[in-house]
Amino acid sequence: MKSYQDAETALKGRESRKLVNNTYLKRRSADTIAVMLHATDVVTYHADGRVVLNTGGWKTVTTKDRIKRYARIKLWTERGVWYVSSGDDWDKDATFQEGMTIHPDGRLEGTGKPPENLTKIKRAISKYAKGYIEALKAGKVEPPGPGDCFFCAMHEVKTGKPLGEVSHDTSHIQSHLDESYYVPSLAVNAMARLGASQACQWAFQACVTGETHPFNAIGLEQLQKVIRRYVSQQLGYQA
Repeated sequence: MKSYQDAETALKGRESRKLVNNTYLKRRSADTIAVMLHATDVVTYHADGRVVLNTGGWKTVTTKDRIKRYARIKLWTERGVWYVSSGDDWDKDATFQEGMTIHPDGRLEGTGKPPENLTKIKRAISKYAKGYIEALKAGKVEPPGPGDCFFCAMHEVKTGKPLGEVSHDTSHIQSHLDESYYVPSLAVNAMARLGASQACQWAFQACVTGETHPFNAIGLEQLQKVIRRYVSQQLGYQA
């Protein structure tokens, strides 16, 4: 199944049907049908032949599999970057971007350019995650409040996601790196998104309230990794 016509045939007049694990085919409107993985429409077919792709911020092996399975596109990863191609060549001229479109003639719209210096970017992310933990241990990260980042702290009512994730606006995440801006809601979002351990959550809570906890050391070690992965994903790189 790779097109709206294929999806229409697969539905057989129904509004929904299960495809594989955690993946459903859903009719969204009279001329739109989507492949939904968990709560994200990863592939959306339009009656005019367009196919729109999204990960919802979840650049996982499963998400990649569903997109490759249900869209006419080559998708592969090198050094954490998702590359895409609709032709026979496996070039590196285009990277995956949220909301990108495959047109009926195979033309790709809304793709990105490969990073010029991926190693430098990865180091900056790792440095930020380490700095965040150092600031947290020093009591410089306060509980969520008025001084928090708007795009990290505010959430969309419908989905419950942070505005930065909903809008796919990565500029505020980049500003955190550039300015060493450590806000509590970023860690909260990272733990919620990536499923942090209880020790990780306890350690974070203890630090922002000025307390100590037996699991602080191991919890903060885990939190540093969680923040690094989250920031990488928010900037469009597979962590």
